[in-house]
Amino acid sequence: MPEAHWLLFIVASLVLITTPGQDMILVMSRSIAQGPAAGVATAAGVSVGLIGHTVLATLGLGAVLRTSELAATGPALAVPVERLRVAGPRAAAGFRAPRVN
Repeated sequence: MPEAHWLLFIVASLVLITTPGQDMILVMSRSIAQGPAAGVATAAGVSVGLIGHTVLATLGLGAVLRTSELAATGPALAVPVERLRVAGPRAAAGFRAPRVN
């Protein structure tokens, strides 16, 4: 019976690994809408973000921020909430309509 669990785990892992994530969809949509240069710039930005996230996770800052009352109630939360209130949900998520030439 444990072999069936491993087989199910391996199949599920392969499906998740081969499915494009949000980053890939963002890069593809920017490339299609705005050209290869925008796609490369987006991919570079995503990579920098992933590197930064990995460094912070390695240093354990994620645990500190998660337990920090200031991070949960202070400016880190207030700025996105205020942006959402003023500009609406699409602007708070960084949404920009594609440019039509």
